[in-house]
Amino acid sequence: AAYEDYIEKRHIIFYGLVIVMFSVIALIAITLIVFRQQRLTIRQQAKAIEAEKATRTKNAFLGAIGHELRTSLQSVMSAIDVLVNTRVSAEHADTFQRLETAAQQIESQMKDLTDYAHLDSGMMELRIVPFDAQKLI
Repeated sequence: AAYEDYIEKRHIIFYGLVIVMFSVIALIAITLIVFRQQRLTIRQQAKAIEAEKATRTKNAFLGAIGHELRTSLQSVMSAIDVLVNTRVSAEHADTFQRLETAAQQIESQMKDLTDYAHLDSGMMELRIVPFDAQKLI
């Protein structure tokens, strides 16, 4: 009877130790998972901050370069306008007209670039302008 009691208590202690060991292993595994998740979250936050900073830098660059280019372009367009409105030969008039068209296309592209920068930064303002639906289609 004493031997059987000893064996029974030994089994209880053994099973208790097994349960404690599994609990410790589970606790360690959960802790490792939580720490890994925290590291991933921190990395993702750092990447998001870095991406936001890059976007702000890009938009600042686009805004600055767009302003500088538009200022220069306005000077060129003014000079072309003067040339177009002077009396010149047909050959020169055609050349000046092509220059004016090219400058207008560049101006349109600069406006698109500015709109893109505003859209990307969330500062886009919608404008109501008339348009020809047939030309759009």
